[in-house]
Amino acid sequence: MSVISFPRRPEVTVRPTRRVREAPPRRERQVRRVPAPATREVAFTSKDVVAVNPLVRRCLIVVAVAVLLLVGGMFENGQRQVRLLALQNELQAEQSTVAMEAATVSNMSAPSVVASFALSHHLVQPLSVNQIPATSLSHVLALPTFTRPVVVTARSQR
Repeated sequence: MSVISFPRRPEVTVRPTRRVREAPPRRERQVRRVPAPATREVAFTSKDVVAVNPLVRRCLIVVAVAVLLLVGGMFENGQRQVRLLALQNELQAEQSTVAMEAATVSNMSAPSVVASFALSHHLVQPLSVNQIPATSLSHVLALPTFTRPVVVTARSQR
């Protein structure tokens, strides 16, 4: 085991002294103070804002940011509502166009129109046209009845 010892400095008994220079005596200036007029009220200045407690200032900033975020969110929600209303109006216009086209097609295929078209082009001579009321597809319709006897023939020849 080895021991390392560092050399010590010799102790200095005399310390150097600094020479302190004395400051010249100060002259006191006389300040003349004028009292503020009693009728004038002091307005809120920007110096008062700087003097606000830093914690209060931070809270005010947080509240202002929160208010701005809420207003921005409400503005964005309003914009979405306007866009949604425009899309609903466009959808309603398209649906009315489709309904009108469907009505036109269904009116063109009504039995009375088909019979009058066939009659005008000498395709058929109907005895009468019976308008069948609309029924649901789940309702089973009765079998048709014929006024003349129908001869049943095979569709394919053997």
